[in-house]
Amino acid sequence: MANEVTENNLTIEIAGVGAGAIDSDWSYADDPNDRGLKIMSIQFSPAATGDKCVIKEGDEDGPEIFNPLCADVYDSKIKYFHGKKKHPFLDFGDGVYTAGAKVVIELAERR
Repeated sequence: MANEVTENNLTIEIAGVGAGAIDSDWSYADDPNDRGLKIMSIQFSPAATGDKCVIKEGDEDGPEIFNPLCADVYDSKIKYFHGKKKHPFLDFGDGVYTAGAKVVIELAERR
């Protein structure tokens, strides 16, 4: 089980591998230089009706900072953080991720 994580300049994209779905937790805290991320926004693009993304602060026991339920495949959700420092944890077990769904974290500054 693994996700495809792509980092480009000011974005981190989390998606399923190949044609698969997001299928495991992802945590910024896995970074050995964990200083938190200055996040501008988090966006979830669903692939099916009922897709749900759950991102928590720090780890699976942290408070939810992003928890949209999408009404249909066109119902992308975005939340703005305006550069606040966060430690995002994508909680696979609490979400519903269909093949093709993705999460994009926009950063305020490069890592």
